[in-house]
Amino acid sequence: MRKFAKRSHEKFTDELFDATEKGVKMSKRRAPKDEGDLWQNIHSNYRNNMQTGEIISEKNYSAAVEHGTKPHHIRIKSKSVLAGPIRKAPPGWAVRSGEYAIYGTKVQHPGTQPQPFMMPGFKFAKKKFMDGLRRVFK
Repeated sequence: MRKFAKRSHEKFTDELFDATEKGVKMSKRRAPKDEGDLWQNIHSNYRNNMQTGEIISEKNYSAAVEHGTKPHHIRIKSKSVLAGPIRKAPPGWAVRSGEYAIYGTKVQHPGTQPQPFMMPGFKFAKKKFMDGLRRVFK
């Protein structure tokens, strides 16, 4: 009985590890890659005593990307005006590389569309884990 329990625990742990790592890969593949910060900060964490595997995104804006945002105001905090590099010039503007646009003390952000990357990774990992357990413990 102990032999079976040990073997079962090892197989359970192997399936958990495999499924979690595959979920991390899926989340990284689905994460937007504009700057690269988001997908580079997705990783796994294991708690052996609770037999759990976690897929974690450590960027503070992960939820905003996953779920999208509503239209909102952006106000200055420590600068005198909001400004940023011009990436695409409005029609009729001649813009040189490295120029900045000055927006003022507050702007209305139009919001963002959801770009789910964590939930698809979780669902993929959950399916892999359940399929693996069914295969191992038939």
